[in-house]
Amino acid sequence: MLELQGIKDTAKFFNPLPPEWQPPPAPPQPDPNLLLAQAEMQKAQTALAKAQSEFEVAKVKAAQDMADLQAQLQSKAAELAMKREEIHLVDERERDKAEAEIAVKMADINAKYGTQLRVTEGEAQLEREKLASQEKIAAAKPANGKPKRKSMKMQRDGKEMTVDITESD
Repeated sequence: MLELQGIKDTAKFFNPLPPEWQPPPAPPQPDPNLLLAQAEMQKAQTALAKAQSEFEVAKVKAAQDMADLQAQLQSKAAELAMKREEIHLVDERERDKAEAEIAVKMADINAKYGTQLRVTEGEAQLEREKLASQEKIAAAKPANGKPKRKSMKMQRDGKEMTVDITESD
């Protein structure tokens, strides 16, 4: 090649090959069993990586499902609290309505007959119903806080009594 390029003295650049020189031997053929083992190992590693990625996907999905369930649980708890409060308000409204009806009827009777009726029994009964209702509502509510204390004055048989009531939120 150098001669084609116009260089006449090619011996400066290349040394002559020794007569006993031979090209290096070709690399030995790998053992087919070794190749098979390497292929199996690579296949196993690929399967392991796939299994790990599927596990991670399942783990993330499980975490999302858990978050969804917790959100549903909180939603249901808020819904139950709202229903409990609504029932309590309806009960109070009905009780107030009954008290107002009794007061109107008593005023009407007093106006018609000119007598002063004794309504302490009716008021005491209404108060007992109110207390029973509040106890039921308090029992249904979760206990999370200090109990409230309330004092009420009642009359029974002409005697005035003070009743202490403890409510929990």
